[in-house]
Amino acid sequence: MKTRRALVTGGAGFLGSHLCDGLLGEGYAVFWDRICAMGCWARAMRLWQRTIC
Repeated sequence: MKTRRALVTGGAGFLGSHLCDGLLGEGYAVFWDRICAMGCWARAMRLWQRTIC
């Protein structure tokens, strides 16, 4: 079975980070970029650690 893949732009934002979490929970390989406004770096680091590990 092939791994499903998803690309999420703005993955470190509020909506994008929740979308990434949902996709990861469904077994997707998630690729995201971190188009950030101020205050989203914590979400970016959490996603980065979850997708790398």
